[in-house]
This record gives sequence, structure tokens and C-alpha cells, in this order.
Amino acid sequence: MEAIYRVEGANVDTSAFAGGPWNPRLQHGAAPSSLICWAVERLPSATPMRVARLTVDLMRPVPVAPLTLAIEVLREGKKIQLVSVRLLANGTEVVRATVSLPPHLSQPLELALDDVREAGRVAGDIDVEPGDDLRVDVELAEPDPKPDPA
Repeated sequence: MEAIYRVEGANVDTSAFAGGPWNPRLQHGAAPSSLICWAVERLPSATPMRVARLTVDLMRPVPVAPLTLAIEVLREGKKIQLVSVRLLANGTEVVRATVSLPPHLSQPLELALDDVREAGRVAGDIDVEPGDDLRVDVELAEPDPKPDPA
């Protein structure tokens, strides 16, 4: 399987797999978004961080062509890291993103289950034991019919 991008420093080579269905010479939005997330996850930090929010603005059509990756840490802290990422094509900004990274807190599963159990006791509507399936099933409701404008 061929990669969508090959990254060397700030230089990004784009493969044809980044092309969108409407025009194979322009990227679909998921490709540059994934590149941004990938780049931010590799930033060094004093404490382990995780991506919590990724806001991507497609400023112009993103060509399937070489790009330049520009990353700037706007805030480096223990409780949050804020990063700005820009993708440039031939020196023109085509994508701008802001990424928030809180610390990655590793909590043993048993402690997390204790929190869920306590919340359930307070709410009175949940009973979780170790080994229980914590899957949540979601059903999509039918949209309400539009009211008659008359």
C-alpha cells in the first residue's frame, strides 16, 4: 500500500491517493487533516499530550502537489499545548489549523470503572462491574417532519 504523503522535514510529497472524487488534482479534506494530526502527534513536549480538538480551515483548494508544513507551538504548558499548523503550496497558504492538546493521563481501567460506578450510584441509573461490556448503542431517530408553513 502506498502512503498518501511522504514527509521529510517540512517538505511533503503528495501521492495521487490524496485526490478527491470531484477532481483528482485537488485533495479531499480528510487527507490534509490527517497530515496535520500526524505532524502534531509527533511534536516533542515535556509531558505526554493527546489531540483533543483539531480545527481545520481549508483556505484554498489543496493541490495534489508538493506542500510545505509549517508548525508553531503557540502555547507550551503542563495543562495544555496549543499548536498552529499551516500547509503551503508554492508558498501560498492553503490550509490553516489549530490543535489543542491536553496531557495524556493514563488511568488504570479499574479506577475509571470506579468513577463510572460512583457516577451511576449518584444518578441511580447505571450498574457497572469489572468485565461488563461498556459499549453504547446509538439509534438514529427519524427527523421531525417540517411544520406546515400555512
